[in-house]
Amino acid sequence: MTDECVLFFGCRDAYGYGAKTYKGKLWKAHRLAWTLENGAIPPGLSVLHKCDNPPCIRIDHLWLGTKGDNNRDMWAKGRAVTWNSFKTECPRGHPYDEANTRIYKGSRHCRACTSRAGRLLYQREDAQ
Repeated sequence: MTDECVLFFGCRDAYGYGAKTYKGKLWKAHRLAWTLENGAIPPGLSVLHKCDNPPCIRIDHLWLGTKGDNNRDMWAKGRAVTWNSFKTECPRGHPYDEANTRIYKGSRHCRACTSRAGRLLYQREDAQ
């Protein structure tokens, strides 16, 4: 038995999730698959993908979790995309390259700016 995704081939939304009308209501296909197999989704929970494949409706690829669970899973798998991740330089114009970038708690920090801030702090403390 393979562990391949079962893809929904009907309509998809802008994010690639399947969309299906069922009993007069528009559903995301993975949520409908979960509901038909396991019953109602409890309030405050979402149907999440283990496989990270939005059109997948395979039940054993789906799990229930909170939005926080989904965010932690996304960060752990390196899938988190923010507007800042598209920037190629820091606000002061230094490049976000391998030599000048430090990753701390999932965020990029400019080494040049961090160094400058440290020097300024040291100078202020020295002047007192």
